Amino acid sequence: MTDIVSAIYDLMGKVSEPSVDEDTVKEKVDRIFQKMDKNKDGVVTLDEFLECCRKDEDISSSMAVFDSSI
Repeated sequence: MTDIVSAIYDLMGKVSEPSVDEDTVKEKVDRIFQKMDKNKDGVVTLDEFLECCRKDEDISSSMAVFDSSI
């Protein structure tokens, strides 16, 4: 998850976050993980991940950036 968040910040560049350090990435990952881990077992299953991505407006709007049909 940390690799994914770091890669997204790298792709977005300085526009999204002027100074991203390791602590900022860790805090973001912790918040995302807590949101996705619905049953609080310390593991995010594929089903939990997909459900969160489909239902969360922030994630949905962020993913819309990659929609090439716009």
